[in-house]
Amino acid sequence: MILKDFLPAPDVQSFVQLFRIVHLEFSREEEIPCKAYPPRPEQCLAFYPYDRETVHYATSRKTVSNLPVVFYGQFTEVTNRMIGHRFLVFQIVFLPGAIYQLTGIPSNELVNEYLDASLVFGNQVHHINEQLFEAPDYAAMIAIGNQFIRTFWQNQKQQFSR
Repeated sequence: MILKDFLPAPDVQSFVQLFRIVHLEFSREEEIPCKAYPPRPEQCLAFYPYDRETVHYATSRKTVSNLPVVFYGQFTEVTNRMIGHRFLVFQIVFLPGAIYQLTGIPSNELVNEYLDASLVFGNQVHHINEQLFEAPDYAAMIAIGNQFIRTFWQNQKQQFSR
C-alpha cells in the first residue's frame, strides 16, 4: 500500500505541482469501504491502469464510472469514491493556471467535472495508461508522467505556432 506525493522533474514543475500515487490491494474477501472526498482546490489528470473508480456526487447525485483516464477540475461538493480490489491511481496534479496554459480551457469550465481525459488530452492518454500498467515500479511511473507532460507541451507549442 502506498499513498505518496512525488515532485516532478524540474522542467515539468512549471505545470505540475506533484505526482500522486495511490496503490491499494485488497483480498477478494474484503469489503472495500466507500471514501468521501471533500472539495480540494486541484485540477488533476488521473490514470487508472488497474481497477477503475466510481464517483458519486453527494449533492447532485450524479455518478460517473468505468473511465480508465480521467480529468477533473476543482470540486465544490463532496464526492464518494468506490474502488476495486486492485487499485492504482497515478495522478498528475497541476499548478493553478497550468491547465489554461496547456489547453486554453478556463478553470471555471471544469468545476465539478469528472471527464474522460481523452476529450481534453487526446487518445494518447490511453497509451500512457498502458505504459503505467506495464511499469516495473513507481520510479518508472514518475518518468512516464514527466515525459507525457513534456511531449504534450511540445505538441501544444507546435499547434499554437502554426
